[in-house]
Amino acid sequence: MSKQKPIKAKGEQPAQSASPPVDAPKAAPGVVVDRPLTPEQIAHYLQVSLSSIGRLVKAGDIPFLRVGGKTRFLPSDVIAHYRKVAEKK
Repeated sequence: MSKQKPIKAKGEQPAQSASPPVDAPKAAPGVVVDRPLTPEQIAHYLQVSLSSIGRLVKAGDIPFLRVGGKTRFLPSDVIAHYRKVAEKK
């Protein structure tokens, strides 16, 4: 038996996949996706320079993790950390 293509109405768009695109954090600013981000990505997300991220990591002022020897950041951890810091002030 041959596989038949579904019939679609005139002007109907093809069905979209339910999974989000791979670049969801870039595609949807302000939406926190708990996927480890690179230093470049977290700098962009926080709107600071890459060197500022390096200084924050060295000082221990930003939560991070190491994955295969590389520094990564979970956006939810970073946001929670800065909310706690803001509450103390």
